[in-house]
Amino acid sequence: MRMPAYIIDSPTVLRHGVEFPLLVGDDAFLTKGKSYPRAVSFEHGDSQALFIGGVVSTAEINTICAGIAEEIASRFSKQKILLIQVLEGSRPFSDQVILCLQSNFPAQSYEVAALKVCSYTHGSQANGHKIILPLHNAKGEIHNLADFDTVVVLDDLLDMGNTIHWLITKYLAKLNAPAIKAFFMLEKERRRTSAVNRTLAQSEALCGCLVPDKWVVGFGLDINLPGTTGQAPLHLFRSELPGGIYAFNDNIEQKLIKEYQNSPDDLMKQLRVYIGAI
Repeated sequence: MRMPAYIIDSPTVLRHGVEFPLLVGDDAFLTKGKSYPRAVSFEHGDSQALFIGGVVSTAEINTICAGIAEEIASRFSKQKILLIQVLEGSRPFSDQVILCLQSNFPAQSYEVAALKVCSYTHGSQANGHKIILPLHNAKGEIHNLADFDTVVVLDDLLDMGNTIHWLITKYLAKLNAPAIKAFFMLEKERRRTSAVNRTLAQSEALCGCLVPDKWVVGFGLDINLPGTTGQAPLHLFRSELPGGIYAFNDNIEQKLIKEYQNSPDDLMKQLRVYIGAI
């Protein structure tokens, strides 16, 4: 069974490097007028560093996007293809790949579409799938894909793979897609079900690079802290972070969720986050 290949074999991992300007200062990370603390204090008195450091630099992201654009142009040079942006978070990655196609492969015939799927209802834990915005382009909803030679799915992160498996086998297949391929910016290093692996193999998945199995943020990747009953979810790091992509420290995701549900005002104050400004 063919597993995903990678544009970059070993991404640069830095903790306090020039390539990751978010990780500067003694007490806070500074980014585009916003600041985040180096560490978060929780209700039982323990404190934990917010990030372990950089995982993928901006330069490496650019290399990944250029490599994926080149692969698309090479595989489908004489085909009419549809590029599909999956989820809102994948927009920066998809836009960069499309920009590389426009700049370096202007003869490639393609159209662009997007859809929104709600998969994550508890932090990074997938729990069912729901189409929030169906497949569409500037002209409206797309009901049939038979006019394209190949459908190319662009997503920023291959995690457990349940969303991409569902999207390819349950949603896009019903739209008469003749062939479906998948390209990812990152892949988390983790085990997947045999069904997901079959879908990845059949779609000839290509990934930018392999990253640790930690919660990563930046370049469209964010984290959703679900609230309790009647409490709005809190999305962190939805705006662009400078320098690349960062990883949260071990186990901090569940602590952040619990802290937001138990002491939301304190957590938002620490993170300099205000619900009305998100």
